[in-house]
Amino acid sequence: QNMQNFWNLCLLLLVVVAVVDAQQCATTGGCILNTPNNANVPSDPYVVSDVTEDDTCTPFNKFLRVYGLLLVSDPSGQNLPENTLKWIAHAVTELFPASASDVDLQKKVIEAMYRYRAALPVFQSNVMSSGPLDTKLSMCDIITIGGENRGNPDGQIMEVYEHIIHAVTDVGLHHALPSDWGVVTGTRIHAAMREAVDKGVYSAADYASIPDEGERTRVEIQEFAYWALSTVQGMHSLFFKGSAAPEWTLTAAAEVKSQLPVFWELHERTTAKILGVISTATLTQVGKLQGTEADPEAAQWPILAVGRGDVSGDPLGNSDSPCLALGTTNGDCNIVTAG
Repeated sequence: QNMQNFWNLCLLLLVVVAVVDAQQCATTGGCILNTPNNANVPSDPYVVSDVTEDDTCTPFNKFLRVYGLLLVSDPSGQNLPENTLKWIAHAVTELFPASASDVDLQKKVIEAMYRYRAALPVFQSNVMSSGPLDTKLSMCDIITIGGENRGNPDGQIMEVYEHIIHAVTDVGLHHALPSDWGVVTGTRIHAAMREAVDKGVYSAADYASIPDEGERTRVEIQEFAYWALSTVQGMHSLFFKGSAAPEWTLTAAAEVKSQLPVFWELHERTTAKILGVISTATLTQVGKLQGTEADPEAAQWPILAVGRGDVSGDPLGNSDSPCLALGTTNGDCNIVTAG
C-alpha cells in the first residue's frame, strides 16, 4: 500500500510539473508563442497562399498567409473583400524585398514567423474576439479596416503598416534575434527604449496600467519599435498627421540617428539590412481600403515580387485543417530571456 501511495505521489508530481512547464512555456508578453511548429516552415519561405475560406480557423472564415504572417478575417457577420487581404499581402512582400543586403538574416526572421505562427486578425470596424485561436497563433494585435480611419487614407495606411511591424518585431525579430530584439527586459531593443524614455523622446505612460509585467514590457517595446522604425523608414513624416507627443517626438531619420544612438546602431546592424520601403503605389491602394473613396484597384494576383517573380505556392491553403495544423507543436520550448 505504501509503495502504491509512493508511485501515486510521483505521478501527481509529474503531472503538476508538466502543467507548470506548459504554463511557463505558453506565451511571452501575453501573446507570443514559445513552442515552435518546425514543420510549418516551407522549404521556400518567400511564398504566399491564395485567399482561402475555411471553418477550422474559428471564429474566422477566411485566411491568407504571406511570408509567414497569417491574415485571418471574416468572423461571423463580417465579410471583407478578398482584395483587402491581397493588398495587405502586397505590403508585406514589399517590406521584405529580394534586394535586402542580408537575405540570410531576412530569411531567418521570416522563418521564425512561420515557426511561431505570427498572425493578424483583420476586422471591419467592429472588433470581435479571436476566441480559441489565441492559444494556437501568436496574435498580439489586429488590423482594423475603416472604423476611426474611415475617410482618412493616411490613417488607414499607418494602421496597416503599424500592425505588420508589430507582428514582425513581436514574433519574427523576437525569436530570430532574441538578445537584440527580444521584447523582454535586458535586450538591446529594451536598452534602446530606455534611452528614448530617459531623453524624453518616448513615453510609455499610456501602458503603465497594464497589470502583467511581461505583457506591459512587450507592449512598451513593440510601440517604441514601431515609432522608431516608422520614423527611420520615412512613413511617419509622410503619413502621420499631427503630433504624436508626448508618446513620440521625432519625425525624421536624422533625428533618430543623432538622438537615439543605441537604436540607430541596432537598426543599422539588423532591420536596415532586411526591411524595404513599401511602394507608393501599394500604399495608395491600402489607403483606399478605408472605404469612403473609390474602391482600391484589383491587386495583381499572384504577386510578382521584384527579384523573386511569382511568389504563390504557400502549401497552407492545401491543408484539410490549416488552423488545426498550425496549432501543432513539434519542438522544444524556447523562452526568450535577456542575452
